[in-house]
Amino acid sequence: MEELMIPSEAAAAVLRYFEEHKVKKKFPDDVPEHIREVLIEMVEYRMKEEDEEAEDTIDDQMFIAKMEDLIHAEKFYDWLEESFSPLVVSSDDDESIILPQTIITPTARPRLTTLDKKSMEVREHFSDYQMTIEKINSIPERIEKILKDRIKDIKRQENPNFRLTQKQYTVFLTNLLKKGDFEDWVMQTFPLPADMEQEVFTVRKAVPEEEIKIPDWVDAAAFEGLNRFEQDKFRALLRDHLSSLNELVEHPQVTQRMSKRFFELIAIGLPHRTNTTLAKIIIGREIEGLTDPSRIVTDEQYAKILAQMVKEYKHTRIEPCEAVGVVAAQSIGEPGTQMTMRTFHYAGVAEINVTLGLPRLIEIMDARKEPSTPTMTIYLREGYSTDRDKARQVSWQIEAAPLQEFGDITTDMANMQIVVHVNKAVCEKRKISVREILETAPKKIKERRHYRDFEFETNESEGLLIFIPKDRGSYQNLFQLKEHVRNVIVQGIDDIERVVVRKESGEYILYTEGSNLKDVFAIRGVDTTRTRTNNINEISQVLGVEAARNAIINEALATLSEQGIMVDVRHIMLVADMMCMEGEVKQIGRHGIAGEKESVLSRAAFEVTVNHLLDAAVAHEADILCGVTENVIVGQPIQLGTGDVKLVVKQKV
Repeated sequence: MEELMIPSEAAAAVLRYFEEHKVKKKFPDDVPEHIREVLIEMVEYRMKEEDEEAEDTIDDQMFIAKMEDLIHAEKFYDWLEESFSPLVVSSDDDESIILPQTIITPTARPRLTTLDKKSMEVREHFSDYQMTIEKINSIPERIEKILKDRIKDIKRQENPNFRLTQKQYTVFLTNLLKKGDFEDWVMQTFPLPADMEQEVFTVRKAVPEEEIKIPDWVDAAAFEGLNRFEQDKFRALLRDHLSSLNELVEHPQVTQRMSKRFFELIAIGLPHRTNTTLAKIIIGREIEGLTDPSRIVTDEQYAKILAQMVKEYKHTRIEPCEAVGVVAAQSIGEPGTQMTMRTFHYAGVAEINVTLGLPRLIEIMDARKEPSTPTMTIYLREGYSTDRDKARQVSWQIEAAPLQEFGDITTDMANMQIVVHVNKAVCEKRKISVREILETAPKKIKERRHYRDFEFETNESEGLLIFIPKDRGSYQNLFQLKEHVRNVIVQGIDDIERVVVRKESGEYILYTEGSNLKDVFAIRGVDTTRTRTNNINEISQVLGVEAARNAIINEALATLSEQGIMVDVRHIMLVADMMCMEGEVKQIGRHGIAGEKESVLSRAAFEVTVNHLLDAAVAHEADILCGVTENVIVGQPIQLGTGDVKLVVKQKV
């Protein structure tokens, strides 16, 4: 038995045949009783629809559902085969109802004639429908004309939206401000290698949301070649754990240029237990590449590759007498002219500001004792790094908290005293006892010079701390004492004004305003092996000159790379070696390396020429002219390159 396909127009034609009998609700005798009841119900529905002045159509889904009930009745199918075979009711869109091809019975001929007439009416009806479709298809052209009229006052050659209308892209007026200058290559599409909605569903089902992370190195590689707008948009989509695919599709520039990396990001950034179609595709692609004969390296090829690597490495080594200092200075100095002079937010932490760009590079090279915006990145040990409450407790031990944050401070003018009411609830929250505050505050104030002329009284049970100046007749001393009482630090480290707790890569990290490496190392829970500061001199004092050398290299590289400037690390290592070669960090300037050269002419050529020459004359210094600067001044060949090579010829007697 062939399958019976019933489109809406064919179903309507069959129904119209039955409607001819709707007055008497009588059908041919050869129609089974249970089928006749269904047909009568359909006719009544049809009459009800006409009474409501509905369109000359019926509910397709309802009618087809009724027809399916009839189709499953074997007797009805036999009756259709006998009465209407062969019968093909077609429409303009090539849909048709196909019944088995058998000989037309005499009783079926008049019915077939009537049904054919009804089918012609259906065709005419759908002919009108085709005209409607043509009108709908003309809408984009009308919109295009409207767009051209709307932007006719704009210089057309420079307007990207006019270019879109010229290329016959469908653009709506409300989206004009959102569109970019999409070229043909941007608008091209391609099939995705997997069902992305199913991929995300599988991932979310298998992996908790907090575990879906993108590794930092993958994040950086993904943004290669994108402009700032595309980076921000793509980063926002990734950080949303890939939950909104529609947002990704709305930005074709991001989708087209990042699709391949995007797919690989999903597979790389998820735990191994995730089993998705996309992951299988990527794994299969890698396995195929490993087994590809054209990519397999033989032993001979492997040996040649190693030999070439050794050759390239030897080629990169400096030659004897090469002026490496000049090359390093040029490599760092020239890109430095492209750096900005601004203060930036620190590494994605909007609450912390830090000096970057050219000012920060100058601070590093000048070996400033105190950077303009000192800051620390504090990592926590295991057991603290994943517990937010413990991380917050560590931050309270680090962040400087004045006495005014722990209670109310009032001035008793009648008795000439300062009264502090300690809030026990605040102390309990910040994990500090009232006794510690009552003992710490007077001690810290007395450590300050010129502010020791006062007495104090404490009442631990009531949380009271009373300060009384010795000179009770001076209101000025009273108000000065109050100011010191308000600002005295009773918890935390004095030099660190602020601490921000952030969760990154599954662990809590503390970012600070201010730096005190030695005191931070003494706090329980701090990971001393990873905690760092941007104060290079402080690193030198606490950890030694070797740590300071590494800090110079890391800080300089981070400052340059943040601006998109790539400098070979060997040049920066050379500068760091020169700054730390004498066991302490010295600046590159007249107070550091340049000012301590043995050559008088070299020191005088840098800065304060007259002072250097006078001091050298008084001290009877001699210049042996072994450096670059002094030989250039006197006009002699410098002792670099070929100038440092002397040939001795042995003559025969």
